[in-house]
Amino acid sequence: MSSFAVYFILFICSYNDRYFLFVMKGILADVLKCLGDNKKHMRECTLTALDLWVAAAQLDKMVPYITVTLGDQKTGSEGRKDLFDWLSKHVSNMSDPSEALPLLKPSASSLMVLVD
Repeated sequence: MSSFAVYFILFICSYNDRYFLFVMKGILADVLKCLGDNKKHMRECTLTALDLWVAAAQLDKMVPYITVTLGDQKTGSEGRKDLFDWLSKHVSNMSDPSEALPLLKPSASSLMVLVD
């Protein structure tokens, strides 16, 4: 998926919340797969798209998709590191820290993979 396609989808979804939720279920997992790309530019575009995604929907709605990506070996260590950096930025802005609890177990498991 190209970075243009990701931005275009988010642009369309920003005008219709119901359509956004429909698209989120079908496309967010594919967008997160782009973190496994070996090109840094593609990973950066994906993280920018995720920033826009968080602005349109809350991070807690994205958690199920993020946890799958954290555990996916295809994401690669660079992609997981980028996702951890991105998550730390957004989790620190959460008003209620308990919202981050569903991310703890997948994050810890993913860290074990990074160490190996």
